[in-house]
Amino acid sequence: MKKLLLYYSTLIYLVSFLITAFGLFFSNDKFSAFFLFFFSSINLLALFFIFKSNYVQVSYYSLSLLFFLQSFTFLFFGISYKFVIGPNISLYLINYEFDVTSFTFMFYNLVFHVNKIENIDHSLFGINFIQLILCLLFFSFAVKERSK
Repeated sequence: MKKLLLYYSTLIYLVSFLITAFGLFFSNDKFSAFFLFFFSSINLLALFFIFKSNYVQVSYYSLSLLFFLQSFTFLFFGISYKFVIGPNISLYLINYEFDVTSFTFMFYNLVFHVNKIENIDHSLFGINFIQLILCLLFFSFAVKERSK
């Protein structure tokens, strides 16, 4: 299962790396394209070290951290944050005049944004289950690697 997750992650971040490499030249939003390119590169570097059996524990911890950053989406007090690379199965809790929940699935999502929104009176919190599960799995791999 560990190898399957590593190959899955490599495929996801390789696709992201290629898309954002082209996005650096053709996108209107250069900051988001650079940010996604940078994080795709970091993930690919961590995966490379795991496959080469160098810095394995640190690589698992960094993958766990990067998947954790993708696990949550929020909008509170006019500040919104969303960062997802790869498949997205999310549950959103939305507080707008009445409480709403939304469950979404996207086969492949490639998004990063942090915005300040003026005059907004609602909030949102989302959990991306795939990224959260991957975060916990890579963290457990790092702990097991540490105990070796």
